Amino acid sequence: MKKTRNGIRTLALLLCAALAALTLGGCRDSAAAPSAPDGGESSASSAETPAAETTLLNTETVAGREAVYGKPLAETLAAFGLSEADVTYNEALSAYDLNAPVTRGGVEWAANLQFDFTANIFYAWQYRWQGEAAQAAALAEQLMPEATELYGEPTTYPGASYSLTYEGALDGVREGGAARLFDTWLAGEWTRFELHLDGLGDGTASVQLLYTFNADRNDPATLERWQELVDAAAAE
Repeated sequence: MKKTRNGIRTLALLLCAALAALTLGGCRDSAAAPSAPDGGESSASSAETPAAETTLLNTETVAGREAVYGKPLAETLAAFGLSEADVTYNEALSAYDLNAPVTRGGVEWAANLQFDFTANIFYAWQYRWQGEAAQAAALAEQLMPEATELYGEPTTYPGASYSLTYEGALDGVREGGAARLFDTWLAGEWTRFELHLDGLGDGTASVQLLYTFNADRNDPATLERWQELVDAAAAE
C-alpha cells in the first residue's frame, strides 16, 4: 500500500511539473505508428499563418505509442526510431529534446520525450512551435476542430477561463498579451491530449501539443495502470 501511494504521489508531482514547464518541448513522427521523432527549437517568421492540416496524431498512432508507456530510455528511443545521438537530455523537464525539428502539417516543431523523474520511464511526448502571437493564436484556433474531429469533444471543464474557447481569451494573445490557455481531449485508452497556447507578453506566443499518460484522480483505473507500469519497471 505504501508503495502504491508513493507511486501515485510521484505521478501527481510529475504531471504538475510537466504543466509548469510547458515553455519547452515537442516530438517527431509520421502519421503512422511510432516512428522517428526529431526535435529542436523552431520559429516561424512568415507573414502567413502556419498550415495546420494533418498536424495531430490519428488514434491509431496514439494507440501504438501507448505501448511505449513505462519503457526505459533505450526501449523508448528504439520504438521512436532514435538513438541517443539524436537527443539531448533536458534536466528541467526530465525529458530528452530531439536535436532536429519535426515537420507536421507544414510546420516545424521542437520535440521531446518525457520521463518520470523517479521511475525513469516514458510517459509523454510533446511538440512546440513559437512565433508571432497572432500566428500562434491562429494555429491553435485551427487545431481545435481538428482535435475534436480526431478525439471527440474536449474534456476541458465547461466555462473554464483558461480554455481557448473562453470569450476574449484568444484576442488577448493575438494582441501580444501574456496568457496561458489550454484545452484537453482523451486521445486514447490511456492518453490525454493537451493543446496549449502561451502568450509570452512580448508579441510572441507558443503552441504546445502534449500527449501524456492520462492519470486521472477521478478514474482509479488510470492510477492502477500507472502503478502497474512503475512496478514492472522496478522489477526489471
